[in-house]
Amino acid sequence: DATVKLLTSNTHLVLGDTGNLEPSGATRTDTVLTLDNPAPLEVHSRTVDAVTSGAEGTSASSAEVEKLLINLPGLKVTADVLEAHTTAICDRPSMTVATSGGSTIANLSINGKAVPFNGKPNQKIKLGVATIHLPAPSPPEVNTQVVNALHVKVPGTPGVASADVIVSHAESGILTCPCND
Repeated sequence: DATVKLLTSNTHLVLGDTGNLEPSGATRTDTVLTLDNPAPLEVHSRTVDAVTSGAEGTSASSAEVEKLLINLPGLKVTADVLEAHTTAICDRPSMTVATSGGSTIANLSINGKAVPFNGKPNQKIKLGVATIHLPAPSPPEVNTQVVNALHVKVPGTPGVASADVIVSHAESGILTCPCND
């Protein structure tokens, strides 16, 4: 499942969602060329791509957003690229699943200041009431890897709308190993 998600307390907007694969495997893609979501959760991007594939004991997903702008009251996030990728591979001799994932983030800026990305998961930035995670792997599930390239959380406070924005969500998993051919 490769998804680009934008979530708010009142709205559930999913872009570029490939959906889950059938157990027999396949490749699914979804592309959105332009996104323009108006205020109060103003989000714009030029290209949204999601790809997921699976076959012969391997599952892989990626989600990428280019030219992102998130504009909330008191918070402006821009980036040239936010990409997340994951894999899950069945090792037949050991009957285990190995998972991995990561993220590419290029030219990220928060409120006009460049934010370096060191490649390590769970960089956490606090800005007022907002919390920004780069990249934000979800808690591990059995035989599954999940990575969100960017996760912005703004709790609801008087005069400020709440927001929960996930950009470039990739998820790969294998239900059973050894895998049936």
